[in-house]
Amino acid sequence: LGIDAQGYIHISYNQHASQLCYRRSKSHWSIDTWSDEQNMTGYYEDKVTYPTFISPTPGKIGNISLYFLYRDGTPGGGEARLKWLNSETGSWTDVETPLLSGSQCKPWLAGPYWNHPVIDKDGYLCLSFMWHCPSTEDERVNNNHLSYARFTQDFQFWETQAKHCLKLPITPLTNEVILA
Repeated sequence: LGIDAQGYIHISYNQHASQLCYRRSKSHWSIDTWSDEQNMTGYYEDKVTYPTFISPTPGKIGNISLYFLYRDGTPGGGEARLKWLNSETGSWTDVETPLLSGSQCKPWLAGPYWNHPVIDKDGYLCLSFMWHCPSTEDERVNNNHLSYARFTQDFQFWETQAKHCLKLPITPLTNEVILA
């Protein structure tokens, strides 16, 4: 559930590696009437899991009214993706490059799992996350490395806690490990 800057309520539901289920309220601050189920952008919406709406700090990051963070893909090889809602046009835009990617790792695959993202006092989206790595030998799953990143306002780079730039997508090999 998310509420944009104009007071429209957005919901995503029934998601586990499935087609995006998304609706928006038809009136400000009302749950009485909803849009039909719809796409946001139509891209990267076939295998959605862990939908998370995030409200930015008003006025800190241009015309962004709401973020939508989600995993695209499967537990053993997914990507964390981000969309943002333009407060002026009411349309969603994809950040084209995945934020976190375990599907591009070799020789193993991993799935990114994040804790609840937050917006800091300066308007940056902060994310702590770990990597879920399935074992092919005995079907065990290993959760590896508590990591941290926050994005810069131009969406092009994420930075570490020490403010070193990370190029997207961040992978288990390129992330900053806070706790191994």
